[in-house]
Amino acid sequence: TAEQVEAHNAKVRESWSPLSAATMAARGICAKPAKLKRPKYGNEPVIVDGIRMASKREAKRYRELGLLLKAGEIDFLARQVRFRLNGGIEYIADFLYWNICPDKWICEDAKGVRTKEYRIKATLMLAEHGITVVEV
Repeated sequence: TAEQVEAHNAKVRESWSPLSAATMAARGICAKPAKLKRPKYGNEPVIVDGIRMASKREAKRYRELGLLLKAGEIDFLARQVRFRLNGGIEYIADFLYWNICPDKWICEDAKGVRTKEYRIKATLMLAEHGITVVEV
């Protein structure tokens, strides 16, 4: 019943006390917040329209594509689109949209550093899906 729940909650509130650092350590609980690691390639995450972007470059391109979408020059803008490639490899494109003139799909990746892994995935995207990845 509601009375039993309230009685239980009151009992828990009375008996609750913060754990000491030693008790937390013994239980495997980290008493200090983890340090924020510097991103591997120096990118700085940014929030645009309530959406977390991996870098300022990606955020800038997202704003540009938003304007193109409003102007009617592109259609169907999607972010972080997953593509399955042979060998169990997955490629995640930053942006995928339909370009109205000429009529074709455009796959974009905001790249600061062209890694070996990225170059392999971009090559596989063209070979398997016929989609050229455009770097911005």
